[in-house]
Amino acid sequence: MRHPQPPDGRHAQGRRPRRGIAREFVMTAEGERRLDADRAANLSGLARVMADCAPEETAELAELLGRLNRDNERLDGHPWPRD
Repeated sequence: MRHPQPPDGRHAQGRRPRRGIAREFVMTAEGERRLDADRAANLSGLARVMADCAPEETAELAELLGRLNRDNERLDGHPWPRD
């Protein structure tokens, strides 16, 4: 958790009283705009890199990256899906 909150409007913060000191971050409109722009740029870049790949190769890469992420989270003690 960042404290104090960054002044650039990426998120707002609220308490989650039933879960003790845990914090819930609520995305601001500016944060959502930035996330959408970053995601669009990432997807565009991936499309360029993978333009010559067969659909089967793209599906295999997606499966392997998903497995890599799940295993990394599991080994770090935070398996998906989380409660």
